[in-house]
Order: sequence, then C-alpha cells, then structure tokens
Amino acid sequence: QPVEAEAFLLGLLLLRRGEWAQARRLLEDGFQLATRIHSQLEAESMSRVLGELYLELGEHSRAEDYLTSLEPNKTFDIIFMQNLIQFLPKNLILETLLPTSKQHLKPGGLIALRTFWREPDPPFSESCRSLYTLKDLEKQFKGWKILLERQFDYQGKDFKGLTRRFFIADIITQKISL
Repeated sequence: QPVEAEAFLLGLLLLRRGEWAQARRLLEDGFQLATRIHSQLEAESMSRVLGELYLELGEHSRAEDYLTSLEPNKTFDIIFMQNLIQFLPKNLILETLLPTSKQHLKPGGLIALRTFWREPDPPFSESCRSLYTLKDLEKQFKGWKILLERQFDYQGKDFKGLTRRFFIADIITQKISL
C-alpha cells in the first residue's frame, strides 16, 4: 500500500490529543509521537491502545517538553498537531511550540494544524485556553506557502463518546525551501 510505503520515508511528528488508533498505526510504521496528556482517563486510554509503544515516550509526555529537548539537528518532514493547541496557553503556543516546531522542520516540510476557533457546544468542563481563527493561524506562517485552510463546524462524538458541535480550523503550510 503506497501510504504505508511512504511512512518509512518520512519523518513525521504527531502532536495530538484524543483517540489513539491513528497514533498506534503511525508508531508501528516508525513515526515518532509526542503528546500532552490532560487526564488520568486520557493516559489510560492512550496506554490501552498504544500498549508497549506508550512506554517509549519516556519522560516527555508533553509536546512542548519533547520539542524543546530535541537535538538541534533533529528535523521532521511533517509536524501534525491535532486537538492540542486549543488546550494550551496561547503564549506557550506562540512563543515556544510553533517557533520550535518551525526550527525542527526540514525545508519544504509541512506543518498541519487542526484546532478550535470557538468552544464546542456544549462546552467541555475545562474550557479551551486558546482559540484560533484562520486569520490567527495565517499570521503565524508569514512567508510560508498555504496548501490548505478551512474553517467549519460539525457534530460528532468527543473522546468520551459525548455528542458535541465542534468548530474547527485547519491549516496546512509548507516551509519555503531556500
């Protein structure tokens, strides 16, 4: 299958929160994973789905800790952040997570973000700490090529199985090669 074959050729860093089946497939294909764990329930879910792969995360269970601990020459072809940045303080995203991600991306590499532009309805018990519209995200990638951007809402289940309306902003950007 072409996607699986390509998996061995790309260095992908998946920074996400939520369901772990996708993460397990990527880890089994040799990708690297860093994530931020928000609750004991989420840690148990992650451990149950990832099994022994979960142990490989070691002391870096938070995305920002993993990124800032990387060797300066460690680079990725793709960095994918899903269901993450809306739960972190905006200054951490703008001053640490995004700049560090950009530093560890190869020329021509991609950063893909999926986040919230508005609180879900009904809201989570823990409110989102930072919301981002497409305009907010575009500002972070001046001089980059925007490959995809969309803002939409849909009704679906959260990681606890509760139905909510989600308000999503997606952006995929490419680092311009020099």
